Amino acid sequence: MNNELCISAEASRNDVLTKIQEIVTIGISFVALIGTFYTFGTREKRNQTFHFNFKLILWNVWLSVFLHVFFAFFANLYNILLQAFSAYCDNFYTKWVCVLLRWPISWTTVSLTFLHLAAFTERYMATRSRGNYEKMGKRIGICLIAATWLITVVISYAAYGTSNYNEYIPVCTVTLDDNRDRIKILLYVLMAVDGVTTVADVVLYVMNKREIARGYGTKFKDYSLSKSFQQTENYVTSRLIIPVSLIYSAFYLSYLIIAISARGLFGDPSQKSYFVTAIAIAHYLLDTSMVLCISVYIRISYKMQRDRNRLDLVQSDSRKTEAYFRQLGALWNNMPPVG
Repeated sequence: MNNELCISAEASRNDVLTKIQEIVTIGISFVALIGTFYTFGTREKRNQTFHFNFKLILWNVWLSVFLHVFFAFFANLYNILLQAFSAYCDNFYTKWVCVLLRWPISWTTVSLTFLHLAAFTERYMATRSRGNYEKMGKRIGICLIAATWLITVVISYAAYGTSNYNEYIPVCTVTLDDNRDRIKILLYVLMAVDGVTTVADVVLYVMNKREIARGYGTKFKDYSLSKSFQQTENYVTSRLIIPVSLIYSAFYLSYLIIAISARGLFGDPSQKSYFVTAIAIAHYLLDTSMVLCISVYIRISYKMQRDRNRLDLVQSDSRKTEAYFRQLGALWNNMPPVG
């Protein structure tokens, strides 16, 4: 066995910062796991009236978050147990083992960015095509999700793929000498996509808020049940998405900045432990953002459901009143003269 490999693996075992970051990650991931289970168990109480396409995206967001925090929890627990119970020069990793442990964490980071973009695209199409959106059916959501996962798999493999998966490495990390530059390019792309999508979310929210204020679709001559329902749906989902989007993007962009900086500052192999610690700190931010987003999503979705019910009631009463007086006026004008 390569003596240099043994020395590096032993140095990683004795590194206090590594142990601390693994324990902290396990704690944060465990809290996030509880949140994902609660979100799944109470889903019908919050989003049962949402359109199928929006629900489909939410389900895939949930799946990505669950896989991310589950593998973050499991991978770090595996590391702790390996370092605690392995003998000297028996605590290294095989690349394919790290692939199984770490790729789901990295790949779901990519999928969440493009699911964010898919959610905006679905809501934008619903806003711009209120009258025809219901006629489009479920194919919008299905196509968006299929495209999201296809993009995720292709670009993630292109960025994180490496050579000789049977090679031994002292530290379990997806960033290796032969893919370091590709991962850095991917992080820049993710930063651009998420930043633009967040700005677009804000613009879409303002658009939907203005249309609700104008009372679009409540006039008798223009009234359409599909348009009115979609208008309410757009406003409610925008109010649900915008706070979660802002929180996640703030933490996510911070994660990307730290990850990119770490790859620039600690690129030398002798600084591997500092690099791993910096990446772990970046992941703290990402995992913490998931905990916060889950909490905010649960709280706001309950509130949005109550607001939606009240808004539907107000719009329904307004339409009934306006329709009644219009029909009364039409009858009055068509009455034959008396005498």
